[in-house]
Amino acid sequence: MSIRKSFWLSLCLAAVLAPALAADVAYVASPDPGASKGRKVSLQSTLEVFNQGSAAAALGFAFVPTGKSGAAVQGRSVQFAAGRTTFYDATALMGAPGVLKITGSGPSLAVGQGALYLWKSPENTPWALPVISSANQLAAGATAYLEDLRRNGDGLSNVEIVNLGSQAARCEIRLADAAGVSVLPVLAAAVPAQGHAVSRDVLLAGHLAEVMGAEARVSCDQPFYAYSTFTGADFRQFRIVHPLAQAPAPAGRPVAIDRLGTFFAPTNAASFLDLPLPLTPGVGYRRVTVDFDMTIRKFGPFFDSIVGMVHAGGPRFHHTLYYGFNLRGAAGRVFGDLGQATLDAVVKRNVGFVEGGTYHVRIIYDTPAKAVLFLAADKTGALVMDALAGSFNWDLRDGGNAPVRLFFGLDGVGDGAYFPPFGYSFANLHVRATP
Repeated sequence: MSIRKSFWLSLCLAAVLAPALAADVAYVASPDPGASKGRKVSLQSTLEVFNQGSAAAALGFAFVPTGKSGAAVQGRSVQFAAGRTTFYDATALMGAPGVLKITGSGPSLAVGQGALYLWKSPENTPWALPVISSANQLAAGATAYLEDLRRNGDGLSNVEIVNLGSQAARCEIRLADAAGVSVLPVLAAAVPAQGHAVSRDVLLAGHLAEVMGAEARVSCDQPFYAYSTFTGADFRQFRIVHPLAQAPAPAGRPVAIDRLGTFFAPTNAASFLDLPLPLTPGVGYRRVTVDFDMTIRKFGPFFDSIVGMVHAGGPRFHHTLYYGFNLRGAAGRVFGDLGQATLDAVVKRNVGFVEGGTYHVRIIYDTPAKAVLFLAADKTGALVMDALAGSFNWDLRDGGNAPVRLFFGLDGVGDGAYFPPFGYSFANLHVRATP
């Protein structure tokens, strides 16, 4: 099977799975889902664990509930086989808000990424969990910048803080509105040693009853990590906002691809289109927005592989998949592969595409937000697809010999289920990549 033919299943294994930390002491946040965990909504928390040694080794897992100290907690020991990357289901340990404290028994062990899934079958919302170590913690007195906080009819923003210090921490949360104007009062938060705290509905605490695009700046007198969540009655609106270590710089000048008219109509002789993005080598890009019109004459028998974003380079199959958009039209389902193979990170949603319809599709991949948005609207402007999920590959750049590429379609049938989008046509492509 060729690389392109197996794109959606095998290239998801190309995610860059470098360990986030050596397994001495690490913390995995367990966010408060708030109202997002409503009736019939379940949570699943998963981790990837690497054992690169020649012998089995153990990690210690101890859960610390919100508001409790983790300095003296005792957990359970779990063995991991030698020379393997393991999917570890931590749901039973992380069934409530708090933080999972992980200790290691040797240098061969490492913890990679974590994922949180909110499920209301058959739909889900996956997000990358904060996995915290000395590599990404913030020093005492430093500032964590949390962007795009909001409060509206859909939900509200919380700020959550993990204290990595051996003493209780005193923290401050400074708010700014969408225009960057400081908002009083400054909010105080106390966080137990090696523990977790939640400041709920911080924007209302700042007397902002309805706002979009606000900011929180968090600092503590102990080493710490801070992030925010957006929670509401609809679990599909849930999101995790990871911190920036410095105030965001102004956006750079975007690069563009524009192809007016029909640019791809797959046939047996030409069932895929390969489009390298004109990124400046070595420059990190914060966002890639892809817009196109899609006309569906006939659905395929299973999944129609529409488009994916990928670059060469990665420990598996020598590629990294940012996302893959697959449509099972007859069943009214979208399958958005998020390129994290160990944790099987896929967003699954019900959608309203029909044969004979023309739709405007927009996909936004945002690396600072660690998120991807899949949108589609019919000719009246009504949304038929609206799927927001976390992303898992955050280095968006051309390394000089590995351009980031868009792939429309496939060069054959992948694994008996993923088909080129025969019966589709694609027009009016507009791509903007912003550094």
